Amino acid sequence: MRCPPLLFLSLFLLGCVLDVSVANNVVDCCLRTSENHIPWRIVQDYRLQLVQDGCIIPATVFITMKGKRLCAPLEAPWVIRLRERLDASSPRKGKPQGQLELRIPKLCTSCSPSAQPHPVSPITYR
Repeated sequence: MRCPPLLFLSLFLLGCVLDVSVANNVVDCCLRTSENHIPWRIVQDYRLQLVQDGCIIPATVFITMKGKRLCAPLEAPWVIRLRERLDASSPRKGKPQGQLELRIPKLCTSCSPSAQPHPVSPITYR
């Protein structure tokens, strides 16, 4: 019978494809946190690590000015204060940076009444 070898080959190829796609979704997670307080002067940003994201423990990952990642307990009072201080001192991703001004083009006023108005210039964003 030709079916079992063909079926085996199909399953093998499917397994290889799934293995490659799973390998590309590696998440860099903290495996433990430290209770040592981090000076606010050395921290430039943070991100939250959650169990829903595929990590073992929830944590706050602080990124230092030198690019190092420091893992701290998510709900520790000093961690919450440091996150609030960072939120207040610098605009973070995902927060509105200002209003987007939409410039609507002027319509042709010298066109004949039967003609459709057409834009004089394209829409530009500031």
